[in-house]
Amino acid sequence: MPTDLLHRVDDTLTLAIQGYGWLPNRLRADQTDVVRTRLLGQTAVALHGPDAARFFYDERHIRRHGAIPEPIRGTLFGKGAVRCTPSTVSRTGCVRRCSPRC
Repeated sequence: MPTDLLHRVDDTLTLAIQGYGWLPNRLRADQTDVVRTRLLGQTAVALHGPDAARFFYDERHIRRHGAIPEPIRGTLFGKGAVRCTPSTVSRTGCVRRCSPRC
């Protein structure tokens, strides 16, 4: 199967083979800051750059509640873990260094 056709079908295997280098490679190859693809059969969009970071952290654009299933969230972040995001800082009015206390 040609490589470009494989990208249109699903990028899961390519991501597994290339690891962390997959996204920078795709961004360079496509000469863009937006990569639209499929991973594990699901539509996925990867954004790159300062505008993408602002978009991602603006809660009007991204819904986070329920995005990570509880078993995974508990394993990654633990009970009572604090997300260190600009929105956390602006909502609480204090700077957090990834600790439950302010």
